[in-house]
Order: sequence, then C-alpha cells, then structure tokens
Amino acid sequence: MGERWFKLCFFVLLGSLTTSACVSVPVSYRAMAYKNQTVYLDRYHYFKVGPLPDTWKLKMGKNPGIIFVQPKNGSRIATEAMCGGSFEDMPLVLSTAEILIGMKDLRTLKSESWKLNERSALYTKANASLDGVPIQINIVVLKKNECEFDFYSIARPSHADQVTSDFLTFVKGFDY
Repeated sequence: MGERWFKLCFFVLLGSLTTSACVSVPVSYRAMAYKNQTVYLDRYHYFKVGPLPDTWKLKMGKNPGIIFVQPKNGSRIATEAMCGGSFEDMPLVLSTAEILIGMKDLRTLKSESWKLNERSALYTKANASLDGVPIQINIVVLKKNECEFDFYSIARPSHADQVTSDFLTFVKGFDY
C-alpha cells in the first residue's frame, strides 16, 4: 500500500493544483522540464530553485509540473507554475486552501508570510490524513509577473523533518 498510496495522495494534491486551469483561458505556459536547478516553462521562461540532495530523483512522465521522489520512502517534492491564460489572481490563502482540498483531519502547524524573490509568499505546514494514512504537507504559494508558483512536499510523519528541510532549501532558491 505504501508507494501506491503515496502516488494516489500526490495526484490528489496535484489535481487540485491544476483543476482551475481546466476551466480558464488556455494555458500560456506551465512547468515543462527541469535541468540544473532550473524549471523551464517554455523556451524563454524559466525559474530557479534550490538544490536537492542526490536521494531525490526526478520523476519523468506525463504529469504536469516537476516532481521529485525519494524512492526509499515515497516522499515527494513538487513545483508547478501557471502563467498567462491559466493565471488566476486569487489571494494566496485561497490558493493554499485549494491545494488542501480532500485532506482529512487537517491541522495547520504553521502559516507564515514570506518574501521570495521580492514577492509575498505564503508558507503553510500541516498534518493531515488521506484514506486514513497520516501525512505532513508543506506548501508555498507566490505570484510574480502574472504567474502563480506552487511548491509542495508530502511525507509520512517519520520522514517529515528531513523532507521539510530539503523542501525549504528547494523553495528558498526560487528566482524568476
């Protein structure tokens, strides 16, 4: 159940990130590729992120966004950007709430306003469960130049401290 459950949980979160784009103007660009701490939205648009340890593996596939997995424990760190036609200018707290749809037993541990790349960002750390399995989620959302950038991690509580540390390094390297 472990790996399979984490995939389900992850895609529920990812689906909540991408649902709004399905009902708006066609996507202008969104996260497509990753190389050397750079997330490419298209040939001319990209953003930088911080380094991840070698234990994180880029997950290739048809999934939207850029996804890293720790194969030994199934933890995930991901980022997505929605720009142009898919950009919806709603408050950061609502963007965060949209990501958390479907989580049960939700308990917010931390909610902080940050500055990332000279823009306001919202960091949220929460415990929740999905299908009765406990998880810890870290989320950062911010907007810049008609783009919304979403970052999040998901881990079991036994791996949450290390995943949170890696996640924060990844996010704090943001530059667009």
